[in-house]
Amino acid sequence: MKNKKLIIIMVVITLIVLLVGFFTIYKINLLSKYSDKNLESSFKDISNNYKIIDELTINTNIVDNYIDLDEVKIRNDFSNYEQEFVANEIERVKRYISKDDNSSYFSIGISIPYLDYYEREGFITNELYTNYNDRLYFLNKYKINNDIDLIKFIGSDKYKRNIFTSEKDLKGILSVYSVAKVFNFKNITLIKGDYEGFMYEAMTNVREVNLYKNGKRYIFMFAGNEFTKEKVQDLLNTIVID
Repeated sequence: MKNKKLIIIMVVITLIVLLVGFFTIYKINLLSKYSDKNLESSFKDISNNYKIIDELTINTNIVDNYIDLDEVKIRNDFSNYEQEFVANEIERVKRYISKDDNSSYFSIGISIPYLDYYEREGFITNELYTNYNDRLYFLNKYKINNDIDLIKFIGSDKYKRNIFTSEKDLKGILSVYSVAKVFNFKNITLIKGDYEGFMYEAMTNVREVNLYKNGKRYIFMFAGNEFTKEKVQDLLNTIVID
């Protein structure tokens, strides 16, 4: 009887060891399959770029002289600028280029939120994670509902891959970080007050401001030495979005 019990115990232990071994091998194979070394080597840099380093508050002041684009307007400080208009299926933009220095310009635009790109089928082309349903699953699981949620999630650098990570999560994180790398935000300032959004440095002496209302993203681009952070905030305080 004791021998029989011993045999049963040994069989159970052997099965457990085999199951653990198969599980570990399966998970290691998944980690290897859903791996992009070039992208993963940038995870830390991407997360660092998405960290919020400052905050500013918009307190709207009504002024007499505006420029506008549909339902959004801002104080007209651009009388010495040439205007041009650009539009496509996603974005409409008015650009004002300085007559004295064509590297100095301002633009006002209306587009879709950045998060909407994550929800577009085919936006990511890598064959391992083209299934945008995996991306949507990941966004829903981690309650990423808007652009600010996305920035905070990536900037937190909380997500870690290991053998317990599900296959959907492995594909989802690669997809989410792929899009994040394309947008390449850095030096992010969170915007609160009468409007919510964020500002980031698109390149040297170029700031992009994104504000949100009515499911739309309102974009303000400031390029040139004259657009200091103080000057930009002063102009932001004159924005009105109906």
